Amino acid sequence: MNAPSHPTIQQQIDEVLCCALSIEAAVRAWEQAPEKRRAVETGCCRSKIEPLRAAVRTLELVRDNADEFRAAIIAKRGRDAA
Repeated sequence: MNAPSHPTIQQQIDEVLCCALSIEAAVRAWEQAPEKRRAVETGCCRSKIEPLRAAVRTLELVRDNADEFRAAIIAKRGRDAA
């Protein structure tokens, strides 16, 4: 069985969620054991969490409405060709 040449929407969602969860875990670890920090969390990592969550919401919207998006694109192409 051949793998698709590009990731599915669900695979992209899983990848972005994994990134967000990893960053959240690192931030929690820094908060729970500040004396063990080797680096200071300046908010840079924490600031990435919401954009990643927004990306997940966008990908979920695309996944959940893929048929409607496809229909709209096909309809537009039909109008443009006419």
